[in-house]
Amino acid sequence: MEFRKIPHTNQCIVAVHDYVPAMPWYFYQYTQAFIHLWIMNRFKAHLEKDQWTLRESYPLQPES
Repeated sequence: MEFRKIPHTNQCIVAVHDYVPAMPWYFYQYTQAFIHLWIMNRFKAHLEKDQWTLRESYPLQPES
């Protein structure tokens, strides 16, 4: 799993590399996939809630 903040923005990229579900796809998409989606939506809400904290900790510098 990789997290990257895009410089000079308040956006980030979250990537999951080489993930292969341990169960067959047809079962995964109706069970575990919903849990993964819920977790990522909670993470998004967390980032949006604490957005001011990120700006305070890492102020954006104007490009020269």
